Amino acid sequence: MNLEDFYRGRGEDYPVIIGRFMGNENLLKKFVKNFPDDPTYGRLCEAMEAKDWPQVEMSAHTLKGVAANLSFSKLFQASADLVSVIREQETEKADGLFSEVQKAYKEVVQGISGLD
Repeated sequence: MNLEDFYRGRGEDYPVIIGRFMGNENLLKKFVKNFPDDPTYGRLCEAMEAKDWPQVEMSAHTLKGVAANLSFSKLFQASADLVSVIREQETEKADGLFSEVQKAYKEVVQGISGLD
């Protein structure tokens, strides 16, 4: 599958996304393909396991930014929701929201694995 199909299949606005990368599809593809190697998600998983709330906030915030830049909307929203509950000190909601982050992350990575 090509990059445009990947994004359109996720309900994303490809012209807006490619515009963010000044029309450089190779650059966008490089960032998308490198996304699974980014350590942020692993750090978030470790922080959640340890209930290290400051690290959860930092990692979820970083993941939110990367997801926004690459237009992974579901992952962006799930990460943003997790950041919000941590900042509001509603940590009892964190596990449920982290499950949403995990689901969205896995969907993105699975889609990336199908790219040409």
